[in-house]
Amino acid sequence: MPLRRFDPKNAGQDVPEHAQKLLADLANSPDLPWVFEMMTFGGGNVARGRNKIIASFLRGPWKWLVWNDDDVLLTAQDVVDLLSRRLMVVGGLYTTKDEENPHWVLNAYREAEIDATGLLRVPELGTGAGKVYHRSVFEKLIRAEPGLAYVCDDSAAPEWGIFQMGVVNVDGKMRWLPEDFWCDQLCRRHGIPVFVDTKVRVRHLGQDGQTYPINDAWPRLPGPMSPITPPASTEAVPAAPLVGRLTICIQFWQGDRDAAFRLAKFITDLETAPRMDTQIVFLHRHDTTMDDTVTDYVRRRFETRVVRAPEHEVGYPRSPNVMALHAMEEAPNWGGAAVFLMEADCIPVASDWIDKLRAEAGRAWATGSAVVGSWRPECSAVGHINGNMLFRPDILSLLKMSTTVPKKAWDVYFVPQFATAWMRTGLIANRYCEMFVTDEKLATPECGTRPPVVIHGIKDDSSWTYARRLLDVKA
Repeated sequence: MPLRRFDPKNAGQDVPEHAQKLLADLANSPDLPWVFEMMTFGGGNVARGRNKIIASFLRGPWKWLVWNDDDVLLTAQDVVDLLSRRLMVVGGLYTTKDEENPHWVLNAYREAEIDATGLLRVPELGTGAGKVYHRSVFEKLIRAEPGLAYVCDDSAAPEWGIFQMGVVNVDGKMRWLPEDFWCDQLCRRHGIPVFVDTKVRVRHLGQDGQTYPINDAWPRLPGPMSPITPPASTEAVPAAPLVGRLTICIQFWQGDRDAAFRLAKFITDLETAPRMDTQIVFLHRHDTTMDDTVTDYVRRRFETRVVRAPEHEVGYPRSPNVMALHAMEEAPNWGGAAVFLMEADCIPVASDWIDKLRAEAGRAWATGSAVVGSWRPECSAVGHINGNMLFRPDILSLLKMSTTVPKKAWDVYFVPQFATAWMRTGLIANRYCEMFVTDEKLATPECGTRPPVVIHGIKDDSSWTYARRLLDVKA
């Protein structure tokens, strides 16, 4: 049984009875794999209080921060269910204290739907109902936004304005945001998804003792996702050679520059001799620099190019949209027969991964397809192909795609065009924002019987540890 610690700080009579029960239930539950410690704050400035908690949290050894407002009746089971999701940001549902027209404390994307497990991705979610943040969220925001740092007047300790309130430009509209929505928009800017677990529904306590919603009149949510017919799989297609060179295009900006360089060196180390059938293109954001030592390192095995994306606004999703579109525009000039668009949070997990991706492109192009990648039934009426994908160099003209930079993520925006020409492969696995992933899951394809050769999106070192052990290499 793992050690658990229950150490209520500044608690006493300030902690409501229902919160004391929550903590006691967590402390006394057998077989929970977490150590719990309670931190409290009060006073009128909730944003500053949350920032103080974050600063204290980051000074300690903890991995997960679970918020619970003192008027939200969270249970131990709710906490367990949310932590078990192992997502970077996920919270439960609760409503406003409105007797006649209660509504959820969240804003939803217009096109979003609840997936089969009960998860819904949202732009903004209230923090009170057990909202869980992984430590890496705060660390990433602090690195990406140096201007958040300030010094506490009382203690002279460093703190960060991760929670703030005020007027923010959101998608071209000036809005006043409370502290939890402000933080969610900060996460959105840096590509950190926020989810709500719609199976966790928590009651909101009023000053008169009434809980909301009254009579369990829960508001309506988007309906469960309807079944979607997946695209054809490359596994059923006869083998066909890829005639021409494969381009591996590694995209990066300053925030994931080091990760991109580590990936490029890892790819180089997997090869024992120069490859004439594959080249590496480093595509970087306009305000990011390349490291010549990395380019020289990669040139030992691959012909290499460095391409700077056009100047444009920064932030998510417009900045990655610019880079992806620029790759598609420039691909015909690079020569070759296929491009593999690769983000810095990918990792090859097979020594012959290039050969297998070349073969996948050969199969798909022989059928008239133009896109190959991971496919999952989400984000649109025909599903979602992740942006780490193989595509034909003439994809823009072939599919008559617009080169106007979209306002939503490009690999969602272009789904109508992709849907006419994509094929699904189990060789590329999309594990977006997952953590603590088991070897068994890493080896399991999304479709077919062949294990993945490239894994994308895992936010801890699970996939790197797996790849090093599987390939017997150091990186």
